Amino acid sequence: MADECSMSSIAEALFAGLQGRWRLVRTFTSFSSALPSGSATGTATFERREGDELLQTEEGVFRSEGGPAIDFTRRYVFVLSGGELCVHFADSKGVRGGLFHRLAFVDRTAAAGEEHLCVRDLYKTAYRFRWADDRLEGFEIDDEVKGPAKDWRATTVYERE
Repeated sequence: MADECSMSSIAEALFAGLQGRWRLVRTFTSFSSALPSGSATGTATFERREGDELLQTEEGVFRSEGGPAIDFTRRYVFVLSGGELCVHFADSKGVRGGLFHRLAFVDRTAAAGEEHLCVRDLYKTAYRFRWADDRLEGFEIDDEVKGPAKDWRATTVYERE
């Protein structure tokens, strides 16, 4: 793990670097016959709000294997506070909700989200960041969910537009 001072500067650099518009490609792999696998394409926008908040809005189309194309929108709020970067759920209007996880930085290129228990399904998230000097060029989020109701993995690649 990075030391506390460097974690703070990494969180601040990432908060600044995320701002703007990104292309996204998501691969969704289901390990359950009840839920289809598929892929999604779209955009993600990280918009600075009052204080140290970024509203992440994703919009795109999900295509399941053998199924119809479905439009999607999802939102999160990234909050920079006390040198930490935390991800919160957001409602359809972008209002910040409960904590999803805090990012625990390994170094400038990798972080793990705290595990999040949703009823009895456990979410694990890993982040990888690609920098060109001090500019965030792209990143990847890998979500794995296991439990009695869910068993899937989603990998999302973001590239700057």
